[in-house]
Amino acid sequence: MAHHQTYGQYKIDQLPPSTLKQAQNYKTLFNSLDTSILNPDIKLEESTTGVGILNKDGITYTKEIYRIDEFPKDEEQFVQNIGDTDTSLVSIDGEAPVSYEEEQNLTQTGGVKMPAQRNYNVNFATDFVITQLNNNFNSNFYQRFTGPQNVYPGFSFYIKYGMSDLFEDYRLVGGFRLGFNLNNNNYLLYYENIKRRFDKRITLERQVQEGTNGFSLVKLKSHQISFELKYPLSEVARVESRVFYRLDNTTTLSTDNFNLRVPDRYSNTLGLKLAFVFDNTISKGLNLYNGWRMKFWGEYYFEPEVKNGTDGIKFNPIAANSDIFVVGFDVRQYLKVHRDIILAFRVAGNTSFGSRKLIHYLGGTDNWLIGRKTNLATPIDFSQNYFYQTTATPLRGFFINSRNGASMAVANVELRWPIFKYFINSPIKSDFIKNFQLIGFSDIGSAWNGPSPYSEENKFNERVINHNPFTITVDSNRDPVIYGYGFGLRTRLLGYFMRASWAWGVDDGIVLPVVFYFSLSLDF
Repeated sequence: MAHHQTYGQYKIDQLPPSTLKQAQNYKTLFNSLDTSILNPDIKLEESTTGVGILNKDGITYTKEIYRIDEFPKDEEQFVQNIGDTDTSLVSIDGEAPVSYEEEQNLTQTGGVKMPAQRNYNVNFATDFVITQLNNNFNSNFYQRFTGPQNVYPGFSFYIKYGMSDLFEDYRLVGGFRLGFNLNNNNYLLYYENIKRRFDKRITLERQVQEGTNGFSLVKLKSHQISFELKYPLSEVARVESRVFYRLDNTTTLSTDNFNLRVPDRYSNTLGLKLAFVFDNTISKGLNLYNGWRMKFWGEYYFEPEVKNGTDGIKFNPIAANSDIFVVGFDVRQYLKVHRDIILAFRVAGNTSFGSRKLIHYLGGTDNWLIGRKTNLATPIDFSQNYFYQTTATPLRGFFINSRNGASMAVANVELRWPIFKYFINSPIKSDFIKNFQLIGFSDIGSAWNGPSPYSEENKFNERVINHNPFTITVDSNRDPVIYGYGFGLRTRLLGYFMRASWAWGVDDGIVLPVVFYFSLSLDF
């Protein structure tokens, strides 16, 4: 019958500080034991019970695993348990014995054996889910030029879902927007890598829009893939760049025999955007900030050309008369007036030039839901060869397209007063009451063609009357700069930041009737 001897095993990296001294004493006992009873060819086996077994000359030496609360209370009992145990093999980490030399090295490092490095497996989990109703295209690109009546898609449902890994190094986001008419839709998918200092993003977007173009009904399908890099210069500033490819498909719907014969049109566009962003604002509440925000950007668009001629296929990297240059800025400052009262300023401008241009429709406000109107009486100068379109907002007191052109500039000022939060010094439980704000504002701006709003190239004052055999051009000589003023109410209800505004516009010195705006958006 084999003789069994046991010795204790301890796990240094699991000991509390109060037990480390006792454990070091146990190690000293291990190191001082006589190793002459064992040969170096002793082999370690694993029993089915998880207890190590040392075999030598028919004698089996077992090792028992001591938990912290099972340590012998004194060294004599510990030595008695050890008996004639081999000290050439000492287990410290509770998984496998180590050699005496390795144990000495562990003693020099505080008796701690570092665990083996394990690979980090990326595991994504839900980061955010956004569901909302809005009236905006959520694409990150300009619309094709189809007229001011098509700048908003109509009331729609928008959902956005984001996932990120445990360390938030990688992010995957998808979303879609469905118009209530099921015609104006958006789809979005992007992957973001923010593990290093360079933030990288790949984005896929699709936008479907149905609208009118003259007397025809058209459907425009736009697809864009982009790659974006962001590099932080400091905690509050960064530079960013974006390259992209865009495909536009314009289909004239067959409402009559003439439109039935109109072929589809395709446009392939490549582009580059560079921007500098600065933001040191500190949030003092919902839509209440202190500090500065600013952004400066430049964009370049061009269309490559592929021709299939008698000499074969010819490729021209930049087609003639296809380039667009866009330069713009947006600067905002938020000043504390008293306690939670904030005075906000904004100055923004944008201009386009080149063979093709971007048209700006001045007037209205962002995400205008109720009472939205478009001023179709303002003429558009088609000789400018507009290719894309966008809005220039806010300029309250006016309808969309009160002025238009390849250049625009606006300035805004708002006094934001959270009236209940200002007077109530105790915590407010109601989200509606806490974020209720009274707003006073004033806007001024213009959109034009040529070097300035007063340039002769600016055609918004001209009205052409064709009366055969005569053509009469009437110049109304109105002031190209318009401004408005008014007041508004702001609060958050059902998770939406709702804005109701009443504004009066001043056009060429004449005060226009009040215009009501109801919108869902933050800031100006």
